[in-house]
Amino acid sequence: MTMTVWANNTLSLENEFIRVDVNNRAYNTGRFSIQTTQGNPATPLDDDQPLSLGKPYPWSSYTTFLIDGNPVVFGGVASKRAGKNSITGTVTRQAVIGDTIQTTVHYNTITLTQTLQMVRNPSTLVKDLVLIDYTAHNTDTQAHTIGARIMMDTWLGSNDAAPFRVGERSIQSESIIKDYPVDYWLTFDSLQKPTVIAQGLIRNPRLKITPPNRTAYVNWGTLADAVWDFSYITGRSFIRSGESEPDTALAMYWDPIELPPNGTRVIRTAYGLGGVTLSPGALSLGLTAPAEHYFNDAAPIPIVAYVQNSGGFDSSDTVLSLDIPKGFVLVEGETPHTIGWLAVNETRQVVFKLQPKQPGKGPHTIALKATSSTLPSNSTQRSLATITPPKPTHALSIEQLSANYYKIIVTITNASPHALLDLNYRLTLPDGFKFAWFESNNKPILALSDASQKQLSWVIHGNSHPGDAQLALIESYAGIGTHEYLHSLTLAID
Repeated sequence: MTMTVWANNTLSLENEFIRVDVNNRAYNTGRFSIQTTQGNPATPLDDDQPLSLGKPYPWSSYTTFLIDGNPVVFGGVASKRAGKNSITGTVTRQAVIGDTIQTTVHYNTITLTQTLQMVRNPSTLVKDLVLIDYTAHNTDTQAHTIGARIMMDTWLGSNDAAPFRVGERSIQSESIIKDYPVDYWLTFDSLQKPTVIAQGLIRNPRLKITPPNRTAYVNWGTLADAVWDFSYITGRSFIRSGESEPDTALAMYWDPIELPPNGTRVIRTAYGLGGVTLSPGALSLGLTAPAEHYFNDAAPIPIVAYVQNSGGFDSSDTVLSLDIPKGFVLVEGETPHTIGWLAVNETRQVVFKLQPKQPGKGPHTIALKATSSTLPSNSTQRSLATITPPKPTHALSIEQLSANYYKIIVTITNASPHALLDLNYRLTLPDGFKFAWFESNNKPILALSDASQKQLSWVIHGNSHPGDAQLALIESYAGIGTHEYLHSLTLAID
């Protein structure tokens, strides 16, 4: 991955799949756009294509915080239609920090931070997703209510009117969704010959992404002009408000909650490339599923099958069949699933959910077949691996600082191919020892990248000097829970 600054006007992160640009100018500061670089290797048409609009300086997507009922647009003052003449805070810092781009905004006693980072896609296992993280921190001595809206101006290559696909719904006009049958939304123009397949995550325990209270799929002009609420009309087209061109956009809402003094609220989503296994044909097929699942996780696994009639005339008696691997049972949907009549160029999607029973560790094959009385059959398959949950390893050491003060150093290694988020560590000390007055026991790590290390340290003091003492290192992180590890250290003074 490369991190670059273009003439101080744009901060960028880039790898072989995607790129994210953040506006670093005086206006629209902090707004970002996402595009492909080489994209999906299996999709030759998606190289150097936009996933959201905003060249050369991002401006059309933006985020709003609702603070005590007042909408505040994140970042610098708007120079164009999107969020223009709105209230903003003060941008105090924007920089590339490690493998992230961070922007910090202050509004009265609230500190807002945007962190963008490339993460592994649960469908593809490569870093073709951008994790979009917002942290709101209340520095006041009084409570405040804080909500958030993330608006994205989606754009697939040259197509600005591709429908959004959420579970079995194909959204082609103004809609608001409050329940989410699957963990992501997807959008593409064709299964036969797609330009770009894009995906947004709604829910993901590993990345600690929780669903918004609702998502509005609306034309961009409406969301550009209304920084929070807008006049919703069910079924209204995606043609831009006040114009004549179709223009899709979405807004994810997290309703306001009360944030106590020194309280923090984290809001996350992710957007990037979609992981769909394709099989072009008269009945073109697509199949999505997580590439991996923890073998001890009993949560149902969503599988979405897509079929498009690319055969030139209507398909009769269309049926989709899912071959369920050993160790799994079907708990939602039915196979075979009868679609029946499928018009020319029509696309349908079907949701199946599999419950892991005793799958064992290793790869499993999910197979999908489409049949018709009028068109040739087609099939595709996708691998689902059941794996052991990743665990960081720990090494503890101690340094003597003075007669009664010591530094305990913990080296944490993530050897897995997955980034671990929201880790927190604390110590339970042996009798006779306390933390130094300036020390905090809780040591958070926002993200521990795959195949990386990080050190944490605590300064402690005590009047007793046992030859050997046992400490407990207590670890917790997103999607896994809390674990306690006992370590013996020599604390004697020579």
